[in-house]
Amino acid sequence: MKTRFFFLFMAMVAFGFQASATVTSDLETANKNGNSVFLVVTDPNITGTDKALEIANKAKTNVTKSVVLQMNRSDAANTELVTKYRLAGAPLPLILVIASNGVVTAGYTLNQATPELLVKAVPSPKKSEVLKR
Repeated sequence: MKTRFFFLFMAMVAFGFQASATVTSDLETANKNGNSVFLVVTDPNITGTDKALEIANKAKTNVTKSVVLQMNRSDAANTELVTKYRLAGAPLPLILVIASNGVVTAGYTLNQATPELLVKAVPSPKKSEVLKR
């Protein structure tokens, strides 16, 4: 019984690290591939997550090199990103527009966000370069 519990616990821990590390690695992969990112920041029990994802996905259809990622702000594995993007007290759900070089160019709450605004917030390659400085 103890052995089963131990293996179950270890599997949950391993899966948790793998799943939560995905946001950071997916963000890095997207940037390495020259993709802009629409990052939907959520938390458990937050309403509107599905609507925010829908808006981000509609914007994605208008931006050729882009991906949509979802991040749980409460997940301990995302602490570095929460700190980096100063999301600890941000209203959720929140959609961040991240340029292909990793610079956040805009952030919209659900009641502000539209696919058109997200598309407009994606900078040109030259503007991304200037923003990085």
